[in-house]
Amino acid sequence: MDDEERKRKIEYQIENFNAELIPFGSRDVAVAVETAIDVGEDGYWVAEQITEFMDSCDVKLEDIDPVYCIYDSILQHCRNEIDEHTEIDIWNDLDEIVETYGNYMCTSYDGTEKAVKDTLKFAKKVPKTERSQKLEWFISELENMY
Repeated sequence: MDDEERKRKIEYQIENFNAELIPFGSRDVAVAVETAIDVGEDGYWVAEQITEFMDSCDVKLEDIDPVYCIYDSILQHCRNEIDEHTEIDIWNDLDEIVETYGNYMCTSYDGTEKAVKDTLKFAKKVPKTERSQKLEWFISELENMY
């Protein structure tokens, strides 16, 4: 076996190894990481969010939607940021709420038009100069819903 053939075989076996350990598709992982990068985070943060989700919900890795975990982590961060600046908890103080709809690569935020508009109203009360990259991204996602 020459060096090039050996290298291809090793790469192939690494892919097999990863496929056995990671129970979701590579595109799901890619979307989770792409979203993390969009909000100023990285792959380590993605892994941390998934680990925390598994611990807090007492679920196994094969039962996880990685993109849902990232969207939900962003939502929780924004919920806290909005509350910190407005003293409004967008989950406890609004009549209707925006939630994370999990569907792997098609994960999104979900809520009635009223829920989205009310959430946006409070999110935009956070001064632009004090908004995190996550909140800016979240606002953009909600603005594209209706």
